Amino acid sequence: MAEAQKGLFRQPAVGDDEAIAYVASGGATTFVAESEYRAEGISPPFETLPSQEEYEAAAEREDIEAAEDEDIAAHSAFDL
Repeated sequence: MAEAQKGLFRQPAVGDDEAIAYVASGGATTFVAESEYRAEGISPPFETLPSQEEYEAAAEREDIEAAEDEDIAAHSAFDL
């Protein structure tokens, strides 16, 4: 059975090139043209994908929150 593909973010069309999505499948990632993305029924819907900037900002926030959670857990262990 093929690995499920998941769109991570999209980039707008540039010049004559169509918009693209960055897609993860298993352990690999690749860029896919919007038409192929839609034809293959990759989720989530293309129009709901964040921009690359929005995706990276969210990933950075998640990294910061994870680091804060680790810091809180480390300090809580000393309080026991």
